[in-house]
Amino acid sequence: VEAKQEERREFAQREALLQASLRQIQDTLTRQQHEASLREDALRSEVKDMRKRWQDATQRADAIATDIHESTTPLIRQIQGLQDERRNRTKVWASTEATLEDRLRVQEGIVITAEERRANAEKRLEEANARVRDVQAEMRILESKSLVAEAEGKAIQAKASALSDRLIDAEAEISTQRESLRRLNQETKGKEARWKLKYAEVVDANEVTQRDRDEQEEAKIKVCYG
Repeated sequence: VEAKQEERREFAQREALLQASLRQIQDTLTRQQHEASLREDALRSEVKDMRKRWQDATQRADAIATDIHESTTPLIRQIQGLQDERRNRTKVWASTEATLEDRLRVQEGIVITAEERRANAEKRLEEANARVRDVQAEMRILESKSLVAEAEGKAIQAKASALSDRLIDAEAEISTQRESLRRLNQETKGKEARWKLKYAEVVDANEVTQRDRDEQEEAKIKVCYG
């Protein structure tokens, strides 16, 4: 009986350890899933912000290119017209040279201004292109981080699957141990019932033997004092 009690105590301890391990596994799984979700949300937000910045930079570059085209085309056409006019009036150049020179100087000033504007616009375009390249580089870095995060997420999922398998195995072992305990209790009850029956039989036999002895003693006394 003491051995059975010791066995039951050991089983209870094992069951408590298994349940504690099960709770620890469940807590670890929940925490890791939460951390993976937070990292994924942060990366998605960062990717979204970088895409918006890249789109804004691209739109600014397009606007600058359009402005350059619209600014230089009329001036180029005007210069071409002046050159044609200068060729057509070569014969009367002597009388109109001063006027043409004045106009030419004015137009040259306009051209210089246009060239300066174009140079400034090209500089802004190059700066915008540099920003676009920087954004693209950041996008590539972010995509690399996203791939790493995806790999980490897959690793966490694999670990979660392994933990789930361990959880299933632990639950199966607990179920098996409970079934063993149930059978052990049944066997113990059966043995206790048989032991009680045998004990009652021994007690009855002892009582019969004692009555026989008492009767024999009484018979001896009667013979001696008869």
